[in-house]
Amino acid sequence: MMPENEDIWIQSALYSPAMVQDAVDIAIDVLNGEEVEEETIIPTTVVDRDNYEEFLDAESPY
Repeated sequence: MMPENEDIWIQSALYSPAMVQDAVDIAIDVLNGEEVEEETIIPTTVVDRDNYEEFLDAESPY
């Protein structure tokens, strides 16, 4: 059976929970008086129909 709207491309840009650690590390550097980049970009991961299986977790309650 073919999915109904197979021509619609659905994707999501995910932020890893690990980005919290990156943010805390940068904050600590600032508090310690170290120079940090004025603008820090933490990259996202795009999940779509081509790679969603990499992110499936059979143990997830969701």
